[in-house]
Amino acid sequence: MEAITIRPNYNRAVIIAPQKVSYLEEKGWSRKGNTCQGSYKTSKGTWRGMIEQKSGEWQYHIYDPPKAILHGEHQACFKHVGNNCWWIHWSTKPRSLSEGILNIERLIENTVKSRKPQTTKRSWWERFIEGG
Repeated sequence: MEAITIRPNYNRAVIIAPQKVSYLEEKGWSRKGNTCQGSYKTSKGTWRGMIEQKSGEWQYHIYDPPKAILHGEHQACFKHVGNNCWWIHWSTKPRSLSEGILNIERLIENTVKSRKPQTTKRSWWERFIEGG
């Protein structure tokens, strides 16, 4: 991948160099042969994961996934394979290991309600609108 030059104005140019570390490495995943181990990390929490190559394809797994995912609109994408582990089915396969990890983290982020306790008191109207 080559550097990209952006010219916000004609007086100077900003050069954006390609990232040297993959998202997989940046997030602390380790790879040994055909298996990657790590965690899907979001602002909602962290979930242990594994990615393994079988029959030439990468298969993504998550351990003890959030219940919101298992009972939400993507529940058909998760198949229990034992030992609190779920295999993740893709409608569109990720182009890289990093893209797969990022997509799963994005799904968790968009599906799971925050685990953090509510720090500000909400009005009755806000509670009514949010369903709680």
